[in-house]
Amino acid sequence: MMTIRLFGAFRNLQSEPEITIDPQGASTVGELRTLLAAKFAGASFDAVSLLSKSAIANDREVLSDASPLSDRLALLPPVSGG
Repeated sequence: MMTIRLFGAFRNLQSEPEITIDPQGASTVGELRTLLAAKFAGASFDAVSLLSKSAIANDREVLSDASPLSDRLALLPPVSGG
């Protein structure tokens, strides 16, 4: 099992600030994105598109899609503002 902290629009999808999921054999961040896309497919906004633009990070750095998974990650959608 792994824990993913949610931020931005993803945080608004549920009452808890994080989700715990079974990686189901996924070993890279790119494979995790595929699992998350299925999980968020029914969201009230285009979560799949937002997911493709979002960063996934561990406690130290933003990870590439080829990076191996760790047991605690953060899902960081792009932000804008002034």
